Amino acid sequence: MNHGTTNCYLNMPCRCDDCRRAVMRWKKAYRLRTGAGRDGHPVVPLRVPLGPVREHVAALMASGWTQRAIAEEIGKKPTTLWKFLNGPTHGSRVTVEALLAIEPLTPVEVDEVLVERFVQGRCDWRELTPAERKAAAVLMDRRGVPRNEIARMTRLNTKALYALWEAS
Repeated sequence: MNHGTTNCYLNMPCRCDDCRRAVMRWKKAYRLRTGAGRDGHPVVPLRVPLGPVREHVAALMASGWTQRAIAEEIGKKPTTLWKFLNGPTHGSRVTVEALLAIEPLTPVEVDEVLVERFVQGRCDWRELTPAERKAAAVLMDRRGVPRNEIARMTRLNTKALYALWEAS
């Protein structure tokens, strides 16, 4: 007989402190999963499904948000946000509400003249916005500039560059 388990409490008539605590933990977890209170009435669940949140975060990132900026916006570390989005199926209601409150960015205007000056080597990458650097990378790739040179010039990370080249 394994004391401190739900099985021992339910199937063996054991009512020791360890077994009672095990059943209480099990009941509490069940109420959190189902959203039912002690008296059977529904309560606001502490944990909610993350499916819609993951879609919203994907839309945010497609609009220009970075994972780091999203994490800073909700007061979390980027690694914590990554674990939240890639790990469990349910998450904290408070964090979910904070993520859903973030609005997508409006499209950024790209100054084509500045991008052309950059491609010709007449200005530095620091003068460009991230959207203009991405536009310059696509333009340089179309003109046949080696991709390692594009990465060096634009200072964009490899993951961002490959996403651009796959999309174009």
